[in-house]
Amino acid sequence: QQAARDVRKIVVENQLFWRINPLERPFWFMNFIVEGRGGLEHDHSTVLMTGRRDMRDRDKYIKWLSLVAHEFFHVWNVRRMRPVELSESEYQVEQYTSQLWLAEGLSSYYDNLLLSRAGLVTPKEYLELLARDIHRLETTPGRLVRPVTETSFDAWIGQYQLNANSINNTVSYYTKGAVIGFVLDTYIRKVSKNRHNLDEVMRKMYRRHASQPYDRDAFKNVVTEVAGDAAVEFLEPLLNTTAEPDVDSALEWYGLKLDRKNINAADSGKTVEKNGPPASGLGVVFEEGEPGMVIKAVLAGAGAASAGLLPADEVLAVGGERLIPGGLDDLMGSFRPGEETTVLISRRGKIIELNITLGNAIPERFEIVLKSGYKNSQVKRLQRWLGQEIK
Repeated sequence: QQAARDVRKIVVENQLFWRINPLERPFWFMNFIVEGRGGLEHDHSTVLMTGRRDMRDRDKYIKWLSLVAHEFFHVWNVRRMRPVELSESEYQVEQYTSQLWLAEGLSSYYDNLLLSRAGLVTPKEYLELLARDIHRLETTPGRLVRPVTETSFDAWIGQYQLNANSINNTVSYYTKGAVIGFVLDTYIRKVSKNRHNLDEVMRKMYRRHASQPYDRDAFKNVVTEVAGDAAVEFLEPLLNTTAEPDVDSALEWYGLKLDRKNINAADSGKTVEKNGPPASGLGVVFEEGEPGMVIKAVLAGAGAASAGLLPADEVLAVGGERLIPGGLDDLMGSFRPGEETTVLISRRGKIIELNITLGNAIPERFEIVLKSGYKNSQVKRLQRWLGQEIK
């Protein structure tokens, strides 16, 4: 019953956002399975699946609500307002478009934001969701290799054909598109003194392209109409180069800051004190659920890559100390970035010792917090953006 009430709030919030409802009656098909989560939008319905026990865990429940909001947002953005390359469904061949950052990425920006505006998550919970997106982007080396428009075009061989090196040579158009949505929304609000925003751009796009598919220039044309040429100049490098979204400046406008320091390390789990020494790391991502410490991916440019570590290697020891699952936090805490040591691995049944120069630990999470000395005007901006009062 609670889930049904919350889905209703998501439906209402979407209608308030778009200010037009193309559906007489939406149909929801929800499958509650053992584990897993996913969804697929259709013209008049949405098919979703999630774990049966997800409703009992707050974090998992929020993820499910986010999925519901994302797929329902597609009623407007994708099912009706869609790129010209996807205007006709060709199920026999792949269809290529560079616009998935808009179709999926901006939907990923708004799915969580509309949960906040519907009152389904607290401001703190929403900022945690945004911090996760920023963290996911900034800890993906592939973001510095390929623009999001390219990874969108290569979705058939990239997003849906992931391998151990994908983290190094591609970036998710869902994630980067969501972060681009955040910084662009904030930019428009800032330069227009909060008179305009990305919501307005999306609504104009829908009115213009709900029945007429859009080309690659359509979105930029609407951005120009709403916020001027400078806004397009701001957007272009984020789409067509590997330029980094300036999330810090965007957050500062709301009186917020991103804490990248007082966080755990992904390959150590060790809590780093704000003013303490930096934690060290191998520069790898480990497989989850394995009995040993098996490498899932080696990050480009990290110490592990230079040392010759490979995916599927099992790390047995670091610096002569035995490594066990859950024990890497204490072990890596005894080293410092830049320190040289050894790593003992098992590779296809052979025991090998390699020399390694440790780097900085990979942050496990980021945190968005209110800055000290924030202004009332910043809090008002924050409340207007989130659609909630900040207490």
